[in-house]
Amino acid sequence: MKVRFIIALAVVIATASTLGIISWVFLSTPGMQQVTAEMYANQGSTSTATSSNHPVTRTLYLFNAELDQVNKTKVGFTGDVYSLKTIVANKGDKVVINFFNTEPTADEQHSFTLPEYNINRIVNGGDHAAISFVANKSGIFEYHCIFHPPEMRGQLIVLQGQGQEANQGQQ
Repeated sequence: MKVRFIIALAVVIATASTLGIISWVFLSTPGMQQVTAEMYANQGSTSTATSSNHPVTRTLYLFNAELDQVNKTKVGFTGDVYSLKTIVANKGDKVVINFFNTEPTADEQHSFTLPEYNINRIVNGGDHAAISFVANKSGIFEYHCIFHPPEMRGQLIVLQGQGQEANQGQQ
């Protein structure tokens, strides 16, 4: 049963590049947050950038998920995570992040905060936002949620120049 959900989720996420609303509806279905979180916790997640002669637009879909096996009382924080742990782009690329907050109520907020690019986008539960910027600084930069700082974090890797390639990997 769990395998069918993961396969269905993978199909929905793959379709999200053209039909983003389908993934939103699917992930709002009860139980899909846990399946998503388990999939990313077990497999890791990284966006991929390949070398290009010219800057390109990189469109990504980012969701929040909650790991149910985290005991808030014992560890002192929730099990909230981002669906992408690493985002990779080339210097000069335009990055468009479609950030979906899958929480069921509006008062359950998450943010996408990337201080080096002066980005701090707060999204209410059940809502989404398109965040775009030009990756004009090379390096490794942390992004995080201001409401869940110990657990909701990832990294943006901006490659310096042409001829470099980042391969998808696990963390």
